[in-house]
Amino acid sequence: MNPLIQPLRDGDPKSYQGWTLEGFIAEGGQSTIYLAEKNGERAALKMIRKEYITNQKSTDRFFTEIKNLERLDHPNISRVLEVEDSGKFLAIEFIDGPNLEDYVKESGPLEVRKWFTLAQILASTVDYCHSQGVIHKDISPRNIVIGPEGPVLVDFGISYLEKDERLTADDETIGTPPFMSPEHFGIAAPKQMDVFCLGGTLIFAATGNYPFAGTNSAEWKESILFSQPNFSGLSENQIKVLSPLLYKRPEDRGSLIIFSQLLEELASEQSPSNFAKKQFAKVKRESQKRLIQDKRQLVVKRKMIKKMVASSAAISILSIGLVTYGIFEIQSNSVQNDATSSSTTGTSGNLTPVQQIKASACRDLASFEDYESAIATCKETAELGDAWSQYSLGLSLEKTGEIARGERWILASAEQELPEAMAQLASYEIARKNYNKALFWAKKSAKSGNLVGVEAVGISYSYLNKFDLAVDWFKRSWDLGDIQGARNLGYHYWFEDFNKVEAAKWLKIAAETTSSAQGATAFDYAEFLRREEKNNLDSCKWYLKSSKLKYKEGEKDSLLAFEKHCKEYSEPLRSTESPSPKGVVSTPAESKKPVASSDKFSISAPEAENVIADQIEGRVFKDGLNFWRISLTNSQAEKVPPITGIQFRLIGFKNAGWLNVPYKLKKDSKSGIANSWDGVYAEVDDLLFAIQFKNMSYCPEFRAIREENNKIIHIWNKGQPECATDYNP
Repeated sequence: MNPLIQPLRDGDPKSYQGWTLEGFIAEGGQSTIYLAEKNGERAALKMIRKEYITNQKSTDRFFTEIKNLERLDHPNISRVLEVEDSGKFLAIEFIDGPNLEDYVKESGPLEVRKWFTLAQILASTVDYCHSQGVIHKDISPRNIVIGPEGPVLVDFGISYLEKDERLTADDETIGTPPFMSPEHFGIAAPKQMDVFCLGGTLIFAATGNYPFAGTNSAEWKESILFSQPNFSGLSENQIKVLSPLLYKRPEDRGSLIIFSQLLEELASEQSPSNFAKKQFAKVKRESQKRLIQDKRQLVVKRKMIKKMVASSAAISILSIGLVTYGIFEIQSNSVQNDATSSSTTGTSGNLTPVQQIKASACRDLASFEDYESAIATCKETAELGDAWSQYSLGLSLEKTGEIARGERWILASAEQELPEAMAQLASYEIARKNYNKALFWAKKSAKSGNLVGVEAVGISYSYLNKFDLAVDWFKRSWDLGDIQGARNLGYHYWFEDFNKVEAAKWLKIAAETTSSAQGATAFDYAEFLRREEKNNLDSCKWYLKSSKLKYKEGEKDSLLAFEKHCKEYSEPLRSTESPSPKGVVSTPAESKKPVASSDKFSISAPEAENVIADQIEGRVFKDGLNFWRISLTNSQAEKVPPITGIQFRLIGFKNAGWLNVPYKLKKDSKSGIANSWDGVYAEVDDLLFAIQFKNMSYCPEFRAIREENNKIIHIWNKGQPECATDYNP
């Protein structure tokens, strides 16, 4: 007997409807699977568990699995042998072999030729399912059985027909966590979710590593939604073909047909055709921005505090990481061919190569708030119908005072269903108190998985006094990583549902979560503690936290609030702060605003005089595909230096001033990743440099600083970056 088959357990039936049960295979959320035999034929007998027989949703899902399997007839999908009319059991062809997960754990990752064969078969199988309208939704190594005649896709338990209403509720997340897609955590469920899951499964098959980092569901969710896949251990060709399958936005993901064609070419080991060169050039241009996703936040004033919405609510929606044409050296014939390819942004597929460069520059200029230049650059491609150009032009016109004209361009972009534009229109309608119109645009944006749209749906429902629905959407927003979701839940329970326990819970979560809005959320929680809990000491701690983050907006000024309400606690609270190092002469901090090009550098001394500087020995910074890693510790147990910022200057510009750059603190858990260390590092997005210094070779040098009261009091030098060894200024 297959070692994966276990003996029957106490209480298991011995037979059912003429089938003799020979062993126990597995137990899922709502069903049990047995090895069974009837008339000499073996089957995997899947039976709905007794406790779910009267559950309508469970039986509907079981019937859906049966219906979907009966539509499929493919050599790499297990066949249906028998179905009971009442829907209590399903007999499926038994495939004698281990699943892919156990196979890799036992025998190691697949060698390259076997991997190409597996990838081609699975791509063909998934594409066949989609051609029949069936979305599997749980493609993962455990659901691929390595049988005597090849791999077989099994377990259609949460599958559904593309045109049918889904049986999975909007707030229900079902799948295999390390191999799920971003859509598993949202409300959209397109067939491209299977493409993403297949990409992650093939990473595991080739390396034995999970495609995304994590040790629990929350960490996996964070990685899947926002981080780049783990490509460690893959060959360059494998990364080229897999990258498009793992783009965050489903509409950006590559076609399985093209994936199969590229696999066939690479497996033949012949020189790549023009078709393959074109596709790989496209991947090189697009992958850096499409394999990651920024956490975006909706900044809309809620009526809970102000009883109104600001007429010019700001929504941070432009992607900063657009990689432009000029960054990479691409053969001219590849670019020309690529001009005729399809695009997800309006009619950009009809743009010439020069126009595509303009459209890309348009988006960059708007994202860097150079609105005058954006208006001049965006006009041509916006008039040609490129949705992102229309949106960037509209936003730039608004920022320069041409509000009505700007909104017309944003409407044009929204009519092409650009999610960011639809979310922007929702904010306009909220400001005008047209809440049903706002809901219309917000839902269309949210359907694509756009976080801003999800948040706007909740706000619209709140204004329409449909508070149960508003709470559902605010929770969904928080589950998707939007800090405003937690903040809005706090407002709701504070001002509308009058539940102080829940209000305190959500306001505290928002205040404790590191984000660009943390100054505001800390202030909100301080206000709540002072007004509702009458807890002045704790409220003052949060006012102080907010003031350190320099939060001031309209009538809300954290520093003034601290000085007004916290006089008796001021000295004790301030005395608990870490004292500045003795004998240190402070120097002014450089500007925090990033420069647009090297000629904007202000000349200053390369080192600040009379400032303590420490060399952190044995640490380097590594240039990854999308980011720089500035190592801060050699282990997670080591104390992290008390930094407040990361600064850079370019190699070859040693007399230029140091400039602040955005960063994230992260832990490296090693978890089987090659060439990694077990420590804490600062991550800096390389796309910032690719955009700002697109016309020159760049090699950034980094240092960590500690800043207090707008003065640098400590510097940690990092030495030379890896790229310095081959840089020719």
